[in-house]
Amino acid sequence: MKVLLALASHEVQHVGSLRSFYQIHIQDGDERADEWKTRGDVAREKFVGHLLKNDAYGPDDAILLLDADQRHPVDLLDKLRAHDLDMVCAHYYRRETKPVQSLCYELGDGRFPFMPFLDPPTEGLHEIAVTGFGCVLIKKKVLQAVAATLPPGMSPIAIGPLPEVVGDYGNWGPDYRFFYLARKAGFKLWLDASVESLHGVTLWLGHKSARKLIDYEGWANAAHDLLEQRLELYGVTPEAFKQRKRVLEARQRHLVAEFEEAKSAWPNDDGKRDELSGALYIMTGRLKEMDAWIEMSEKYPRVEHPGQLPTTDNTPAQDILDGESATQRSNAYRENAIDLVQELPNVPSNGRH
Repeated sequence: MKVLLALASHEVQHVGSLRSFYQIHIQDGDERADEWKTRGDVAREKFVGHLLKNDAYGPDDAILLLDADQRHPVDLLDKLRAHDLDMVCAHYYRRETKPVQSLCYELGDGRFPFMPFLDPPTEGLHEIAVTGFGCVLIKKKVLQAVAATLPPGMSPIAIGPLPEVVGDYGNWGPDYRFFYLARKAGFKLWLDASVESLHGVTLWLGHKSARKLIDYEGWANAAHDLLEQRLELYGVTPEAFKQRKRVLEARQRHLVAEFEEAKSAWPNDDGKRDELSGALYIMTGRLKEMDAWIEMSEKYPRVEHPGQLPTTDNTPAQDILDGESATQRSNAYRENAIDLVQELPNVPSNGRH
């Protein structure tokens, strides 16, 4: 697998990031390209266009998209290339600290909106829904497949609409849009959690600093907004319950952090201790209740059509397949209804109608 290493600018650039880019281990046939004086999305489209038009790169060759505000490990490409996957990324955090948030999003049930990792894994391969373009390896055939679904001339990593997801034609970020279309085309995105790229804020933000800076309440508030979007789109589903549980877990961690911080004021502040102890007790109960709702929602799935309803011995089964068209389902329901009426006993009317 030959790789084009492509370093694009972001809102800011770091000398340390540029240095780390040129220290990444490469193999014969690999090519480096940096464009840190041009807007990041424009530069990335240029790099991808070069890959797609260059016949020297085959379908199983790849591009390593990197941002110029991140410090990349020297063995980044070695580890990602070794998996020989269609799409694989390293972990990194969003370039902000309020709240600290992973830029790798859980797959869940495969439908937007996705929840960022609350506690990102640090080992192993994990299938995820979305990441940014800060440190991801993508094979040429994936870019070709996505490009084939778009109007001629449009870059597969361009900003654009996704009306099939939310019903409008507002623009989506190029990363969300690309990874959605790639998954729709049959490709999976993987996270190698053992590889980490540090994001430049007022410090190099990574797992070590994130554990000290994370505000669980802030994370929970941002995640709650994503949950509301999910409820608006799909209603109450098993995945909505699971996302709600992660929001509650984050709030519980915030209470635990407050509890630990308040210990220094004890025993002079028994009221605060009792307040936090009570809040933690209530939160534990809410989490147990959420576990019960998740279990019940998976045991009793949402009824989408009458064919899912239970039937009795004297009622014909609604033998309908999920993939059948509305007309087929309507005809089947009509035939079942007629069969049911014919099975009903004749009851004298006594002159009444």
